[in-house]
Amino acid sequence: MLEEIRRSEVFRAAKQAEVRDLEIAAKGQHSSTLVRARNWLKLDSEELSRLRHERETYIRKSLNCYLDCLAISDEYDTDAIRFTALWLEHSENENATNEVKERMDQVPSRKFAILMNQLASRLQRGDDVFQTVLKRLVEKICTDHPYHGMNHVYASWKTSGGRDVQAQARQAAAAEVVTRLSKLPKTTDLWVKLDRANNHYSRFAKVKDGKEKFKENTKMLLAALDDSHRMLRDVPKLRLPPITMTVALRADMDYTKVPVIAQYEPEMTILGGLSAPKLITERLSNGNMHKELVCFHVFGCFPSMLTSF
Repeated sequence: MLEEIRRSEVFRAAKQAEVRDLEIAAKGQHSSTLVRARNWLKLDSEELSRLRHERETYIRKSLNCYLDCLAISDEYDTDAIRFTALWLEHSENENATNEVKERMDQVPSRKFAILMNQLASRLQRGDDVFQTVLKRLVEKICTDHPYHGMNHVYASWKTSGGRDVQAQARQAAAAEVVTRLSKLPKTTDLWVKLDRANNHYSRFAKVKDGKEKFKENTKMLLAALDDSHRMLRDVPKLRLPPITMTVALRADMDYTKVPVIAQYEPEMTILGGLSAPKLITERLSNGNMHKELVCFHVFGCFPSMLTSF
């Protein structure tokens, strides 16, 4: 259909050019050739409108069929990827978003949680239909599955856009979601804890020391660094899982038994690089060990990035 639309657009453009040339040649006088050309232009325009209308109808039907499938069955959850790709591709089509905005609430939010990175990256300032539905979906994921959604929103919120207009708009949109999460009874306590933990990691990531201590692959005591004492003391009290730990999505939305950071191993390793990344090890409440790389990146106000091993 896209090929037919492009071909129809070419035909109509050619006919428009022909009509303009005939109008100039006719100089306001009656011309049977001009009349025929205008009739053909009208037919070409109607055909193009018909093709565009059919394509929009197919798009809306596809989105609805995907939502129906996701709502009534767990057998084809990968369709969430297809739906999201199609929806984001046509984000400027208000008719398509209006068609699905109420039905999206019927789909369990966990089916979209795996796509939080893509969803959060499309947040923008504004209250158009697409952004309203997108923010509602992101908020629902953060509420139902906080360990799969909140850190994505936090990163967008704390990442300064600099002179990038789109990045500034994304940060402003994330701030709107953060405002709601910090006030909702179900999420306010957890959001405050997550904010405190990330602030500790941010300060710790920026800590630098003498060149002798920060040589590549140097091992040293975690407590030897400035600002590490508060992190060692406070983060385990927050009872949070490591940011980079894989947490299984739960249909019952009960994450009370997720392993959390119990304590930090005393020794860490300084790896190579200008930001002097720090490899730390955490002991979890279930006895397992989890390693994370904490390093400083100039992403505005959000300097720490954690990756797991």
